[in-house]
Amino acid sequence: MWLLILATSVAPCVSANSLEVDTPLSREGYFVLSWSFSSSPSSPVLQQASSPDFRNSIDREIESEGSLTITGQEDGQYYFRLVDGPNSLTEPLLVTVEHHQLSRAGFFFSLGLILFTVLVVLILQGSKREGTADV
Repeated sequence: MWLLILATSVAPCVSANSLEVDTPLSREGYFVLSWSFSSSPSSPVLQQASSPDFRNSIDREIESEGSLTITGQEDGQYYFRLVDGPNSLTEPLLVTVEHHQLSRAGFFFSLGLILFTVLVVLILQGSKREGTADV
């Protein structure tokens, strides 16, 4: 009986505002931010800054719930938070962008080019053999 009383007397958990990122470390220069609110703010804004004090922040008006893909970021640390007027709705979120080294990208490009060339040569040789066998 006391369990029933305890279960009915506890207030239901209220979900808090949330701001999440799909990866805290981006090697490609893009990432996805998603958010949700426990109650609808009047004019929610996503702030982006390069410092935790949010000086010189970039403000983006957003929908009440949703997500946003941020692309084209240079190496560095980026802070994000949701605000409604002067009120902060979420804690600051840190995302670090560290692109792959150019030498590594060049290696993978060269490897792909070699494999592509080998594939084209094999296809052309196979095509020539098929053409001469029918004659």
